[in-house]
Amino acid sequence: MMNNAHELISDTYFIELFENLTLDSDYFDHIGHVRLAWLYLHQYEFDDAMVKIADGIEEYAISLGATNKYHVTITNAIVKIIKQRMNGEDNWQSFINLNSDLVDDCIKVLLNYYSEEVLFSEKARTSLVEADVREI
Repeated sequence: MMNNAHELISDTYFIELFENLTLDSDYFDHIGHVRLAWLYLHQYEFDDAMVKIADGIEEYAISLGATNKYHVTITNAIVKIIKQRMNGEDNWQSFINLNSDLVDDCIKVLLNYYSEEVLFSEKARTSLVEADVREI
C-alpha cells in the first residue's frame, strides 16, 4: 500500500521534517497527508490535531510555492473520516491497509458526503463547508 519512500522514514522523523518545512515532497504525497493526520490524531485531542494538520499543511504548501493548493474542506473532511475509522488502531500500516480507499480514491469517499458542486467549489477550497449529502 505505501510507496517505498514512506517505509524509509520513521514517524518521528517524518513529523520533525514536516514541522520544520524540510520534508522532501516525495514524502508528502496523498499517503503523506493521511499519515500526518493519523499521527497527529494519535498525539493530540481532535480539535488540536485538526488545527495542527490544517495549519501545517497550508504552511508546508506555501513553503513549496503552492499557495492555492490547500483545500480547507477536503482536509477537514478527511481528518474527520480518519478519526472515525481509527477504532483504537495503533499501527499505521494496519490502519492504511484496512482503509486503502482513503488513499486509492479519496474523492470517491468524500462524494459520499458532498456533492461535486459543493466539494469542488471555491468556497469549499478556501473555507470550511459542511457536507451537503450526509453528515460525516
